[in-house]
Amino acid sequence: MQKLQNTIIRCTGVLCGAILFAHGFLVMAIVAVILGLVMPAILKDFLPDILSVMKEKDNQ
Repeated sequence: MQKLQNTIIRCTGVLCGAILFAHGFLVMAIVAVILGLVMPAILKDFLPDILSVMKEKDNQ
């Protein structure tokens, strides 16, 4: 499941980069691709915390 989430995040970053590149936003396209490659590593650490906070809000 974790591999699927990482793949979806990476593909989303690359897709956003391609769309921005097609419209002429070169700097934003590069940033989108870099974020797409880096976000799985960042989310791996913070995602469980974020989900627990969301569950606590639902319980209240």
